[in-house]
Amino acid sequence: MRSVFQVVASMVLANATVAYGADMKSTVTNLKKDAAATAADAKTDLKNAQKKVEGAAQEAQKKAEASPAPAAAPAPAAAPAAAPAVTADDAKKAATDAKKEGAEVAKATGASLIIPESAVLPEGVVRVRGVVGAARATTGFDRDSKSIDLGATLKATAGAGVLEFAITDKISGQILVPFRSAGTLEITNETKFRDYVKQTSAYKDFYAQGTAFANANLAELVSEKAALAKKAETFQATGSAAIAEGAYTATKTVVKGAVTQALANNVPFTLAPISLADYGLGTIATTEKLKDGIDRVLLDAGVATAKSKGIAKGIGDIEVGAKYALSTEKEPLIAGVPFFASVGLGLRLNSSHFKTAASENKTATGRGTTDLGLRLNADYNLVEGLQLQLENQSEMMVQKGKTHKFAAVGGFIKDYDTGKLYTARTDVDYERTGMRQVGYAKLVLAPGAFSESLNALKVNAKYSYDFDAKVKVDGVEQKDAATRYTSVAFGLGLDGLQMGLPVQADLDYVLPVSGRNVGAANKATVGTLKLYYKF
Repeated sequence: MRSVFQVVASMVLANATVAYGADMKSTVTNLKKDAAATAADAKTDLKNAQKKVEGAAQEAQKKAEASPAPAAAPAPAAAPAAAPAVTADDAKKAATDAKKEGAEVAKATGASLIIPESAVLPEGVVRVRGVVGAARATTGFDRDSKSIDLGATLKATAGAGVLEFAITDKISGQILVPFRSAGTLEITNETKFRDYVKQTSAYKDFYAQGTAFANANLAELVSEKAALAKKAETFQATGSAAIAEGAYTATKTVVKGAVTQALANNVPFTLAPISLADYGLGTIATTEKLKDGIDRVLLDAGVATAKSKGIAKGIGDIEVGAKYALSTEKEPLIAGVPFFASVGLGLRLNSSHFKTAASENKTATGRGTTDLGLRLNADYNLVEGLQLQLENQSEMMVQKGKTHKFAAVGGFIKDYDTGKLYTARTDVDYERTGMRQVGYAKLVLAPGAFSESLNALKVNAKYSYDFDAKVKVDGVEQKDAATRYTSVAFGLGLDGLQMGLPVQADLDYVLPVSGRNVGAANKATVGTLKLYYKF
């Protein structure tokens, strides 16, 4: 019996395909040809025998002797004519054996109608998997789990390269390298986008920082600037330093009082427009209520920052892990029960891109921490051709990372949750507390259970969830950072192993269902290609 992966290797190395159905038909055809040839020979022998019998009968008549024995000669000659019945049985048996061998080979390669997700690769086999997804988001979910319109379209292309290899017949290893290759943000509705920005944690920190700065310093800054201008103007007009100094003091008192009053009552500051260009902000008009004006220039700056926010590209956090098969199709936990399971352990390594992306005002490719994960898989054949697949991965942080906080107003940062102040470009601890739970429930249908011509086709429906751990920055829990997200996906797959090819391909379409603190609820099209090789 040939090894399953000898078959796969021969296809990869010599571009040859193994088609047991074709071998079986060839065997049957050859046997039929042999049977037909034997029958033809039997007919020839029969004619020769008949001629001999006729000759013997003539001699017997001459000798006037009765001889029934020669008359029975056709009986031995007829024996070869029975050969076709024997070779037909042989052909039937050969066909059955060939079909059985093909089924065993398919099973050995894992090419059963539905390969359990818990299955590990047979020893000596390598699988290379490439995943590419194109995502598009126009909505998100706020802290109250309400869907929000982004007022923008976010597009990104990302994926992963995965190398899986057998260590033993029950243990396989895996290395996963994620990447993001493209990302764009297009504003489609300015009003809705501004509303969205106001709900983000980044803007709330920025707003807390800006309003704290304005309340504490605006009256002093505006009055000082106005007083200095008045002093210079008075000195130029009078040439008297004393008069100029008096104008400075009077102006500062009046302006400071006016600003303080306008802030307290939220009324316009009518003496002059207030320019905040020195702090990266706009100008508040004399017709605007002062607090409203502060809110506007802060929001204008926050929106500008959000519009300029980039999407980091490149490799993300690399993952390494191993999976152990608790039960397989060949060795089930309970005899006769089609239940299969595995357990896996993995480590996600924190790349440096997280802190770098934060410093460059970009969406990071990684998570910012080093995490350890425990994965459980369970698969159950509900009926022939329909399998339920379950997976859950529990993750916990084992090493915290770093991130940046920035000052855009007044040279400091005020955290809106705690009121804590930071200096510009401060490196702070970034950590996740508690457990992250991520997994799915998936139904896989194999139409081949109803028609052999559809053996290579697979159809699936999947419900996924991702309940993330809480986030702390510099020891302070971030209220809007812990995300919860669920989605559904529908997909089609082609299994080349059913056709004697060491390749599988899947195409899935993903839709968001629910979430909390999710900036972008992606609709995505995801393609997966798997290639097998036997050493």
